[in-house]
Amino acid sequence: MSESHEITLVAPNGAKFEQPYRAQETVERVLDHAVKEFGRRHDLDPNKPYVLAYDGAALENSLTLAAAGVPAGAQLNVRSKAIPGDGACIRS
Repeated sequence: MSESHEITLVAPNGAKFEQPYRAQETVERVLDHAVKEFGRRHDLDPNKPYVLAYDGAALENSLTLAAAGVPAGAQLNVRSKAIPGDGACIRS
């Protein structure tokens, strides 16, 4: 699978993994999957609240990746809601 058909998810500690890009998948579903995967790998505490951010802005959970403006090949950051300047990033 080429990189252009994937997205990269980044944990708060900088750990990364790639997953297939599915334009109609919701932000919430991608976030849930990322938190579970990073939690399994001990890269974050899966019991804390997180947001998914793209290009410095938090994404609305109910939107699809396409509707949120996330293209294939994008890097999405999992950010803690509890850390000012991280999870409190500006919503677009």
